[in-house]
Amino acid sequence: MVLMLKWFWSSTVRQAVEMRRHVRRLVHAQRDLLAPNAVEAMEEASQALSAVLDSGQGQAAIKSQMAELEKAAVKWLKPYPHAS
Repeated sequence: MVLMLKWFWSSTVRQAVEMRRHVRRLVHAQRDLLAPNAVEAMEEASQALSAVLDSGQGQAAIKSQMAELEKAAVKWLKPYPHAS
């Protein structure tokens, strides 16, 4: 309930929720291509962002955890070939 209210009030929370959702979709789509440790690392980073969102910490903590999720995604996820 609290997260839903924060979602309406804070654009940072909305961005974090959308980022987490997008990363989960990419992990699901690439699960057969990724190594087990890569899948585990991505799930841990996603769960860490969820924990920060659920704990009600401030925008600085959310942005910091979003940066960590982005670092993990850049490290572990495979880029799309011919993305343009």
